Amino acid sequence: MAVSPTPKDNADRYVRSPIVILPPMAPGGRSRRLAIQPSRVFIFLLSVFALGVLAATTAMGVVVRDVRSTNDTLAAEMATLKAEVERLKTEASAPDEATEPSASAAVSEPASSRMDIRTATLRSPEPTVRIAVRSDSDSMTLRGEGLHFIHKGGRTTPLPGKVELRVAQGAVVAKGIGKLQKGVAIETRLGPIRVGKEQYPGRMEIFRDGNRLLLVNEVKMEHYVAGVVSAELPAGWGLQAKKAQAVAARTYAFMRRADSKRDYDLDGTVADQVYRGNNIDSSSRAAVTATRGQVLSKDDRLVSAFYSSTCGGHTEDPGAVWPGRPSHGLQSVECGHCTNSHSMKWKATVTEEELLKAAAALGHRAKTIDKLVVAEKHPSGRNAKLELKTNRGAVLWGANEFRQLLGWDKVRSTQFRLKRLKAGYEVRGRGFGHGVGLCQWGAQGMDRKGIDYKEILEHYYPGASLEALY
Repeated sequence: MAVSPTPKDNADRYVRSPIVILPPMAPGGRSRRLAIQPSRVFIFLLSVFALGVLAATTAMGVVVRDVRSTNDTLAAEMATLKAEVERLKTEASAPDEATEPSASAAVSEPASSRMDIRTATLRSPEPTVRIAVRSDSDSMTLRGEGLHFIHKGGRTTPLPGKVELRVAQGAVVAKGIGKLQKGVAIETRLGPIRVGKEQYPGRMEIFRDGNRLLLVNEVKMEHYVAGVVSAELPAGWGLQAKKAQAVAARTYAFMRRADSKRDYDLDGTVADQVYRGNNIDSSSRAAVTATRGQVLSKDDRLVSAFYSSTCGGHTEDPGAVWPGRPSHGLQSVECGHCTNSHSMKWKATVTEEELLKAAAALGHRAKTIDKLVVAEKHPSGRNAKLELKTNRGAVLWGANEFRQLLGWDKVRSTQFRLKRLKAGYEVRGRGFGHGVGLCQWGAQGMDRKGIDYKEILEHYYPGASLEALY
């Protein structure tokens, strides 16, 4: 039978063990004593230490696994990038067998590229882009506060608020300075550079294009896209239509930039995309800001983001405009949204004199015309080829070539029919431009129906998706 400790035994225990004196639980009460046994304290501290070691080990294991996983992922990505670099080196060294169709415009017939551009190679901070600003004459005056030339080697020449340039003796000459080296730059740190009625940001490089002057404006991509949207679409158009235009214009710019072999990336006219520098309206700027860095891609490649003013009810298959060129994401679709376009229906008169002049431009010396007929059509109903029968035989034109020779604004699309007149032909047609890709008036029609820009792009570029490059 167990024997309860006596008061003396308790007293001995208090003497042998450290004690803690606690205050009384109530006023006037007795103080309390708590014996602390060292063995139990040691066991408690050892348990806390063991639990801490276990927690630290578990956390370290998780960190090590994460580091190993990250290293494995980075190694895989490095292997992929190395393979991509080797592929690009091989393609660069191989002869380019792709034939380039004739250059034209985003609102008529756009210049093309091989269109096998992987979006992974384009990922970077916002790039700059170089745009050709052309002159129709051999002289030009640039104005701006703080203008100065930047020569090769970094030497600068200050200018008194303006500089007069002209082409002479096979070179560009600046009044009061003399001949300039090819590609000499001009900048101003106090505002834009004024060229005629337009103002341009950034810097200009000066070149000679035959007997005419050529300026190359270097700016950030997003500023360029805002300038294009403002120039391509009316200021009062809807925000969703402008967002769709911004994505298409940005994709087109990246496409041309990756394929450029000239002193510039894009032409600032309808030969590529219309661009007028700082002439940017607020809604266009907002559309570009909202879609910053976004391009159209499919299978990790850029989509051929062409567009035209008015498709006339049905967009065109790109193979009909540029035979043999990979369409990559583009196909013909029903539109039905561009009925408000001023170019939905149009007509023009082409005289026999104009037809003979067009034939002479290709080396034909015909004097009289028998007749002009449509020789071939595409499945979409657009004309493919035209035949001009003359006293010197037949002249065969592609429909787009026919448009170029007679004038893009006169023969507005290849969707037309002919009617013989006494001294020429009446041309009645539908739409404006090549009809491939986005229909600008169709996008505006969809915008007015409350359709989002993503749906607009999905409609005109089936299967394509939005991808942000930066």
